[in-house]
Amino acid sequence: VYKRQDVDRYEPVEIELTSAGTYENPYLEVELSAEVTPPDGSGEAPYTVPGFWDGDSTWRIRWAPRSGGRYQVTTQCSDPRNGGLHEQTFETLVSDSYSAEWAPHGFVRIDADSTYYFERDDGSRFLWVGDTNWINLYEHAWDQPLFSDAAWQTLCDQRAAYGFTVLQAVVCNHSEHWDDGEYPFGGEQGADHDVINPVSWQRVDARVEYAVRQGLVAYLMTSSNGRHFEWPEEQRERLYRYIVARYAAYDVGFGGGEEVDRGGFGTDAKYRHMIDSLHDLDPYRQMVGLHATNTGVMVVPDDVDFLLIQYYTSNISFDESEAASRTHGKPFVVGETYYFDNGEPGMDDPVTIRRMAWRIYLGGAAGYTYGHMGIVVPTRSSHPSNYDLDD
Repeated sequence: VYKRQDVDRYEPVEIELTSAGTYENPYLEVELSAEVTPPDGSGEAPYTVPGFWDGDSTWRIRWAPRSGGRYQVTTQCSDPRNGGLHEQTFETLVSDSYSAEWAPHGFVRIDADSTYYFERDDGSRFLWVGDTNWINLYEHAWDQPLFSDAAWQTLCDQRAAYGFTVLQAVVCNHSEHWDDGEYPFGGEQGADHDVINPVSWQRVDARVEYAVRQGLVAYLMTSSNGRHFEWPEEQRERLYRYIVARYAAYDVGFGGGEEVDRGGFGTDAKYRHMIDSLHDLDPYRQMVGLHATNTGVMVVPDDVDFLLIQYYTSNISFDESEAASRTHGKPFVVGETYYFDNGEPGMDDPVTIRRMAWRIYLGGAAGYTYGHMGIVVPTRSSHPSNYDLDD
């Protein structure tokens, strides 16, 4: 029996398991999960969390206690002969306090009263003040030079200090990789999506965890342009399960993008499959949105938890965001605005940028995300190089 006396509410609990058997491809051959039994009287129903293979013989369960009291966790393995993974039972004692380090107000969710805005699990308001960090969870992607761990930490520190609350980033796409050649998947340049590469994901873990511990919600998107929608459905489901297993215990959101509909890989059925899979796999039901292309485009608006729409103009009509939110009965977030000094008149002027943000918020939006391509790609950018890492 595994006991911890010092765990607070919403503090991620990680259970490390050692497999008693070996597998040629654990990512394909074995599924690990855990049944979580909350404390008596907590009001929480028992739930299941997926686990994941983390290299060699190591498997992990990550979960987040939301109530004070005694939790029991029992693992289940699709290979019941594996005594290291199957029917292992653990207990965790949780205090009544929220974790000051991980989630001092709980997770972000839809405001239960209005449905147009966000709140925390403790009932406090949450304002989405976002920043586009599309490929910065990795050292390389697109035309990006090395983006180091130190650069990521500086970015997180500064964004938190400035009052940002969300970082939008792509957790996995075909070009993201590390300076030593590690990709999220196996094969040449990560092209074999049936082979997971835990080393790459462990490094992403460190960056996600650092952001969350600075008080920032990590909004994790899957694939640029929705390119993963061309994969077979079984491969997509396996990826969704892996992402939920690694990150749902943190203060995060999930989605597709950036510009999930731009590449022509997706369909409404595939978008809905992604949303439903994430919801079914994630017992904490972290919010799911889809970041689409072009002004005002909404992808399956009745199925997402909130509307994540981009606007490439500084002249958004005052009531446009309110109309979208009220029409669909859910929060509206401007997920990406025109990048700093990228041809739009006035977008190199801080006053214009502030005016644009206020127009969005006062129009009824629940959130605004600023565009700053010069930080995402600090050099050799297709966007103007007005920024460098010292800014």
